[in-house]
Amino acid sequence: MSPRTVVGVVHLPFFYEENMFKTGIKAIKNLTDYWYHLSNGPNNQVVNKSMKSLEFITASYHRGISYDSSYKVGDFVWIEFGHNPKPELSFEHIGIIFMKQNHTYYVLPITTPKSHNRQHLNAYHEVENPNGTKKFVLIKKVDFPFLKHDSLVKTSELRVVSEARLGNVLGHKELEDPKIIDIWRIAHSFYFPSYDYKMNNLIKENSFFKMMIVASKINKTYTINEFTDLNDLIDIDTTKYTLEIGIPKLMSSTQYMVEIKMRDIFNQEITKSVECRLKTD
Repeated sequence: MSPRTVVGVVHLPFFYEENMFKTGIKAIKNLTDYWYHLSNGPNNQVVNKSMKSLEFITASYHRGISYDSSYKVGDFVWIEFGHNPKPELSFEHIGIIFMKQNHTYYVLPITTPKSHNRQHLNAYHEVENPNGTKKFVLIKKVDFPFLKHDSLVKTSELRVVSEARLGNVLGHKELEDPKIIDIWRIAHSFYFPSYDYKMNNLIKENSFFKMMIVASKINKTYTINEFTDLNDLIDIDTTKYTLEIGIPKLMSSTQYMVEIKMRDIFNQEITKSVECRLKTD
C-alpha cells in the first residue's frame, strides 16, 4: 500500500496539494489587495459589503447547508447575491420569489431608487408612470407596507439562487395580487418576447370578442325622457369599457337614431346604432 493511501481515501501527490494551496493563497492575496485598494478610495463601503458577503457564503460551507424549505412563492426575502463582476447584481438585496424548484428559487431583485439614475427616475408605475421604462417597476410602500420605502423591482434581471442564499422573510404577496401579476407579466415579456407578443395578441382579440358580446346585449330600442338617460340605461362595465353616445339623428317627430361607440382598454372600437323614442306624456 502506498504511504500516502489510506483505505477508502486517495491523497493527491504533494506537489498537487502544494500547487492547489498556492492557487488558493494567490486568490486570497488578490482579494485582500482588492479590499485594500477599495478601502483607500471613494467606494470603501463596498469593502464591508464584500467581506460580509464572503463570510456569509464561507460560513454556510463550513457549517453545512440546512434546507428548511419554508420559503414560499410570493415571499419578499433578503438574499445574499454574493460579490459579482459588474454589471451583475451584488451583495444583499430583497427579492421576490416567483418560482420554487427543490432548493432552487427564481427571484426578481429589488433595489433602492437612486436620484442620479435616469432609468430609476423613469421607472414604470401602472398609475404614476405607465409609459416609463419597464426594466424597473416602482412599488410603493403604501401597497407593500413591509418595505421601509418605495422600491424598484428589477424586472429584467431574473436570478436563480440556492436556498442557502436566502435570509429573513419581510412579507408576502399572493401571485393573484394585481400588482404582482403586473410585475410578472412585464418580467415575462423580457425573457419570452415572441411568446409574449402572441399572448398579448390573444388577450387583445379576446377582449374584442367579449366587447362584441356586451354590445350585442344593448337593446335596439330605448324609450327615454332625454338622451342623457342612455348612460344609465345602457349597462356596461365602465372599468373595462368606455361608452360614447353620438349626436341624435331625427327620424320622425319622436324617434331618433343614436350611434353608440364602445372602446376597450386596447382602444378597440365597436359601433352600434340604437333607436330612441321620446316619451310624449
